[in-house]
Amino acid sequence: MFTFCTRTVYLGADFYSTNARTFVLSDANVDSLSVDISLDLPQILGRQRLLENPWKNHAEFYFKTLGKDKEFSKKEFDEFIKKKLMSTERLLNNFYSCTDEETKKDLIKLHKNNIIFSTYSDNYISVNYIDGEYKPVMNNLVYIAEQRAFDIQQVDYKDRFSVFNTIYRDHNFQMDRISEFVSTLRNTTIPFPERLKLLCETEDFSGDEKKLIAQQASEGFDKYYNLLGPDKCKSWSYHTTSLNKLISDITVSKDKVVEEILTKFVVGNRYSLVEVKSKISEVYTKLGINKSPKATDLEEWFEVKRIKFVDPITKTKVNGFKIISKL
Repeated sequence: MFTFCTRTVYLGADFYSTNARTFVLSDANVDSLSVDISLDLPQILGRQRLLENPWKNHAEFYFKTLGKDKEFSKKEFDEFIKKKLMSTERLLNNFYSCTDEETKKDLIKLHKNNIIFSTYSDNYISVNYIDGEYKPVMNNLVYIAEQRAFDIQQVDYKDRFSVFNTIYRDHNFQMDRISEFVSTLRNTTIPFPERLKLLCETEDFSGDEKKLIAQQASEGFDKYYNLLGPDKCKSWSYHTTSLNKLISDITVSKDKVVEEILTKFVVGNRYSLVEVKSKISEVYTKLGINKSPKATDLEEWFEVKRIKFVDPITKTKVNGFKIISKL
């Protein structure tokens, strides 16, 4: 049986076969088919989980080096990046110096469309939801990824000798050490917080290597180490309950929260403080947000006015909010 995996799979899928072999195919001439020798190969090898598999730490690597028509110099690449950075700076300055709100809304639409249809080919503008509104920002992840892509294609895959040099430079003995450390992290006889501490505080591996180790060890290590980072894990004493709360707050998108809140409240209506808290609690529960709801949370999404009014059900005077507008 053959199992064909794209990179979207091998970043998380695990295989528990006693005799499976791994074959890796890479084409440096196509961005989506270029395997990063330094980062991707260890991840692919780590997908074979069973120690009794004789091919667990082996892979056959088939690759296509960079074509002559795809080559360009570091100087040409730096000039290309410089132009994109200058374009990004001009576009951001234009937006934040604009005083007309309707024009700013039009610019946001243009930036969103540009991301969809041009996929950052002309600039590094991304659109984020910040403080209750959409704003253009510099996407540093795309900027960094583009520089890494140059190293992969133009350096690592320049010719077959470059490929071999990269493999032998980055792996061999270190791969054995990584595999051994991953096995230690999977040892369930050691309490999980102690193993997480070991990963976060070890100085035997670089930051990039520890990211790979976390991904190979288990989903738990991956989400705590790579999502929260070692410093935050340490500051919470590796207490998983506290760390899970942090993760739930991070992973729920602000857009989704706003979407749910807008289904609960109507501009122009008035709500008692008890009713506001109850509705917000429903949203937090639905989205899995581990946060105590407060009536004043409403001010994160709406401009409100504090009022007193007679509750039509209880016929008593209550404190509440009147919603003036959406922020």
